[in-house]
Amino acid sequence: IVVTDTDSERLVTLAKKYKTLKVVEPADIFAADVDIFAPCALAGALSPHTVQSLKARLVVGGANNQLSNPSVEGLLYSSGIVYIPDYIANAGGFMSVVHEYE
Repeated sequence: IVVTDTDSERLVTLAKKYKTLKVVEPADIFAADVDIFAPCALAGALSPHTVQSLKARLVVGGANNQLSNPSVEGLLYSSGIVYIPDYIANAGGFMSVVHEYE
């Protein structure tokens, strides 16, 4: 498992607690040699630039609005990368919002 975070202290804590994790800098996560890329925090993480670096063949994560713009979905497809949209991968978040507005 390869992980990153913008909070460097959190990364140090994770690395100490879970010795098998590979910790990388945020800018390096896109080029990590992984099967699945799971954006779980920042919106817009997938851009034309970051898609070019992806080695993963599947993108599925809990972050909302993972694509920087709608055209990125086509770039993922043409690169042979399967993309599971956030509203499917994070259906619990969607249901929570619906429940809040009822």
